[in-house]
Amino acid sequence: MTEDDMQRFLANYAKMNRSEGTVKFYRRKLKRFYDDLPADKTIRYGTLQKWRESLLQDGYTPGSVNAFLSAANSYLDYIGHREYQLAGQLKDEKSPQPELSRAEYLHLLRTAKALDKEKVYLLVKLFAATGLFA
Repeated sequence: MTEDDMQRFLANYAKMNRSEGTVKFYRRKLKRFYDDLPADKTIRYGTLQKWRESLLQDGYTPGSVNAFLSAANSYLDYIGHREYQLAGQLKDEKSPQPELSRAEYLHLLRTAKALDKEKVYLLVKLFAATGLFA
């Protein structure tokens, strides 16, 4: 990994109509990833696993660690090395139970689609993907 590669990724990411805040967020996360890499700055199998463990030991919450890993996984996808990505999200032990069941969630999606409410449909999916419900 080089700083130039990271800058190219961020420039490309910004061209994908990402907000300035999102690009800055990814910049901070990737800078930390870069700084935490071994001296040779080479990413290998297990690099993200070790980094995840290091972030947890540093006191980051599972949600924060997931955000760091999301940025690193996006970068690895960009450079064509998906084989080094770390799949799965850490679960927060204190997270509350979902307010909606899966059946209720799917019912909301079907209803929004049937009423041709694309924005509502996408918002329901967004809320579910971010863990707000479902």
